[in-house]
Amino acid sequence: MTMTRAFFQTMAQHVRRKTRCEGVRKEFKAQSSRGFANLDPEARVIVVGKPTADGIRTVQERGARDILACCEDVEMLRTIKRNFEDPGTCGNDLGVRVWEGKLGEIPPYMGSADAVVFQDEFEKEGELQQEALARAGFLLKPGGRIVLMNSSSRDESDIPLDAEKIKRMVESLPLQLDGIEVDDFSRFAVLRQPKLFMLPRGPVKMDGLVVTGFGRGSKQMGVPTANLSPDEVGEAAGRLPRGVYFGWAVLEGAQREDGAVHKMVMNIGRRPTFVDGDGITVEVHILHPFRQDFYGRRVQVALVSFLRPEVKFQSLQELITRIQTDVGIANTMLELPELQEFRSILQHQPR
Repeated sequence: MTMTRAFFQTMAQHVRRKTRCEGVRKEFKAQSSRGFANLDPEARVIVVGKPTADGIRTVQERGARDILACCEDVEMLRTIKRNFEDPGTCGNDLGVRVWEGKLGEIPPYMGSADAVVFQDEFEKEGELQQEALARAGFLLKPGGRIVLMNSSSRDESDIPLDAEKIKRMVESLPLQLDGIEVDDFSRFAVLRQPKLFMLPRGPVKMDGLVVTGFGRGSKQMGVPTANLSPDEVGEAAGRLPRGVYFGWAVLEGAQREDGAVHKMVMNIGRRPTFVDGDGITVEVHILHPFRQDFYGRRVQVALVSFLRPEVKFQSLQELITRIQTDVGIANTMLELPELQEFRSILQHQPR
């Protein structure tokens, strides 16, 4: 009798769960996206949080064959290895691999990803959520996706299905909600980097006086920057999320090539990696070898794309490595015709 009662209780729970899934599916049908439904077979996917064999299979069902499971739970990774064939030591062979460690510690040689999947791991709140998403964004190829995946068997409060809540969560990140997907076993919120990281409301133009900064750009990091006066650009910068942008810049009144419109990378933030990080600064690194300093001169900038949010790095070397990556991405992206056309926003000032 006890076994029979338990059986019917289990079946009733299954029916209730399936009914909830159907209700959620109807509720979000209008905004549902198939952005996670069809992955290219060559796509590289990193699964983090609490990866399981079933979660890996869910990713495989969507087409991915190159998957890296990352977490700090050794036993969880052993279980995954027992469930999938070893792809071997050659990094070019597709398959399921595991890596023990934190998301932010994944070594560069493991390559960038087309998608990062957080499995059953988004109970964090506020800044911790944004920090995790920011770190995931560092691993994405341009236009990549972040997927929040929760199994239907988990507590309803853990499942991020509130579209407005997710939009608020990513409003200070270079991510946008691509859609919500529901099936009988899992629920997904799909986030995507905007095409070419472009600002959703179009380029933002600023014009400011170059003032003396902390001198770290050239001396400590090898990346000379022009600090724009907060009194002049502070209001415009304050309306934007803190982080790294790229676009175009021109030094007003400069001669010959120094006065042309050049590529630039800009940081708007509080310098959280340094102990003296206080107050908003606007630092511009122009990708051009100027013949002399230009303190007291004016610089026009056009912010075209939002590359990443501001993050506190664990060391100066980690920060330098990331800055070099930012500059490389910006340099490559600004060669594209879609971003080249925004050069015309700024006035060419040769003399």
